[in-house]
Amino acid sequence: MKRQFRAFIVLISCFMSMLLLSPLACWADQNVGSNEYESVSETQSDPSDQTAAVADETAPSIDATVEPKEAVPDVSYKSHISGIGWEPTFTSNGSISGTTGQSRRLEALRVSLPNSEDLGIEYRSHVQNEGWQDWVSNGAVSGTTGKGLQIEAVELKLTGDGASSYDLYYRVHVSNFGWLGWTSNGSTVGTTGWSYAVEAIQIVIVKKGDAAPGDTAGAYVPYVFNCSLSLSQGLISDLSRTH
Repeated sequence: MKRQFRAFIVLISCFMSMLLLSPLACWADQNVGSNEYESVSETQSDPSDQTAAVADETAPSIDATVEPKEAVPDVSYKSHISGIGWEPTFTSNGSISGTTGQSRRLEALRVSLPNSEDLGIEYRSHVQNEGWQDWVSNGAVSGTTGKGLQIEAVELKLTGDGASSYDLYYRVHVSNFGWLGWTSNGSTVGTTGWSYAVEAIQIVIVKKGDAAPGDTAGAYVPYVFNCSLSLSQGLISDLSRTH
């Protein structure tokens, strides 16, 4: 009887042990599985990264070297304007100095090349009642102030060792005519004999041989009547000598 009771107790103990250990074993299996999944996720590489790496290895090399465009020297200028005086600051590189639509004459002009070592600039003005003035250079005043006399035409040219590498273009806005054509390298722009004032100016430097900034027709307008009268007088004089 005692042996049967002991056997019964052993069976009960085994049964209870199995009940307690089964949930623990299931939890351990699940935990191990999740750890294995996480480990694989951390070490697995992105296919797109592999594709990029292959592309980098197989793509031909490209020479991205681009030669910088040769810079041209800056040209700065400012005007003395009737009723206003000197402009407060220099303008540069094709910007407008002076006014348009206000009937204000230019009375004086200053031009300089602020960042050039082997290049200079000379210029002169045709002034009302005075005619052509002497050449001045590198920021000096051309024209007059305090006299109420208008500039009617100008000429500008580059000087120095670097002058042969560039073209200097300029144009003016003239009363009653408006903007005239661009001219360059010492040629006359504006009018003479008309008593028309220069009201604004643009100046720009380009690499030698490059295109002009705009239309070059009609940069200078001489007084046609004076020219015709002079020719007529010459013809009359020639005819007189032949008879």
